[in-house]
Amino acid sequence: MVETFAAIHLRSLNDYKGAQGSLQRATVTCTGFTQSAAGGAPSVITNHLKLPKYQLVKSAHGVDDDPRVIAAAKAATDSLKAAHEASTAFLSTVYTVQVEHCRNNSSADACADRFTAELAAYCTECVIGAGFTDGNRYEMCVAMLRAAFTRELEELAIDFTAQLIKANAQKEAKAVTLANARADAEMTDVTKPATEMI
Repeated sequence: MVETFAAIHLRSLNDYKGAQGSLQRATVTCTGFTQSAAGGAPSVITNHLKLPKYQLVKSAHGVDDDPRVIAAAKAATDSLKAAHEASTAFLSTVYTVQVEHCRNNSSADACADRFTAELAAYCTECVIGAGFTDGNRYEMCVAMLRAAFTRELEELAIDFTAQLIKANAQKEAKAVTLANARADAEMTDVTKPATEMI
């Protein structure tokens, strides 16, 4: 019975860690998309939604200057802009909802509920299988295990958050170092005499 308890505990713990990782990836994706969409449609959209390329024959001079072609190009460009805006709104909604779902799945309470339900079902099966009529005989034990498991999940969440903060700080420090190195390289090039640069 203890082995099964340990297996349920380990599986639930791994599910929680996986859910935390999914939440982090979903949040990074959502934040990145939101930042790239701040200046208009991001490249992930504009690179896929484009006007088709066309090639004219050599003797077809002035086609691009024809008022009908100009009007059709304007209408297509306007429609494409609307499609870019709609696609940006669509992906923004998808990524926001994804974060919400991941946040719900990575909740310590939700994970503890799943752990408790699986543990209670196993305990009830064992008690009834042993011939006892009171299937709820292990409720107090399951409640105590749930409380301990919830505390463990909360500590994991704090550790996970601390690791994210540290990783983000390292990324920011690396970006600053890289930006400083680029600026130094540019300043070195600027201060060189023109004869050395040629």
